[in-house]
Amino acid sequence: MVDVQPFACPSCGAVLSAGGGRCPHCGTQLPASLPAGPSPAAIVGTRLSGAPPRPKPKRALLVPVSASLILLGAVGFFAYWFGVRKAPEPPAVPAMTVSAMAATPGEPFVADAGGPDLNATLVQAKVRATAWDRDALLVKAVFSPVVAGTVDLAGGATVEVTYGKPAGERLGPAARVGPQRLVVTSDAAGTHTEVQTDPSAARAVAEPNCTFNQAWRAMTAAGLDPNVQVTLRYERSEKHDRGVWIAELAGDPTQTRTVDGSSCNLLVR
Repeated sequence: MVDVQPFACPSCGAVLSAGGGRCPHCGTQLPASLPAGPSPAAIVGTRLSGAPPRPKPKRALLVPVSASLILLGAVGFFAYWFGVRKAPEPPAVPAMTVSAMAATPGEPFVADAGGPDLNATLVQAKVRATAWDRDALLVKAVFSPVVAGTVDLAGGATVEVTYGKPAGERLGPAARVGPQRLVVTSDAAGTHTEVQTDPSAARAVAEPNCTFNQAWRAMTAAGLDPNVQVTLRYERSEKHDRGVWIAELAGDPTQTRTVDGSSCNLLVR
């Protein structure tokens, strides 16, 4: 088998299998014999076939802008939540619940500036009762005598606040209390407590939203003579099924007034 060496047309460069005649592409007269050595076409082919392959360009690794923002946002959120963020402090819990029988803020419990601090007296009764029994329930409070809205402890008046222990599983207003009662008494000698036994049935009463002063004003507005000595009580009324303020004058039922312990509305004339 004869090895045919291709060569190129010296005019147009077309690759031909043999010399002689004219180039079929451009019509140039071709030499009859091949030149010595490899033809230009063979050289070109050899160089092309021997050239190392061109490396493919590597695609740049790009992170989309949106993905970057999402990643940064997530990192920032977790850093804030677990590291920078400070947990809110829990609300302060008062050491004790002040009795609602205290006067409204800025309002004196008694009329005269030299009178005793009955607000502190009632708070102290509450503190002593819960020390006696943590589930102690208010049964009643008696102020006697009351004149012109004043309880004069130095002049012989007294404040007696009675608490009882729950007699069953129920707690709160209307719960039955047992016979053992704690009586906190404030008078000219100070404040003292005594545990008493009272076999009579009794139910607890909610501490009033209507304060002593508010109840007194409602009673005098309804015709109670402010200058007579009355006994003022706060206790549960079975008739009205709620806590009530009651003002009574011994021997004169016309001075009796009953006020709702929650709304301060007059209930009975």
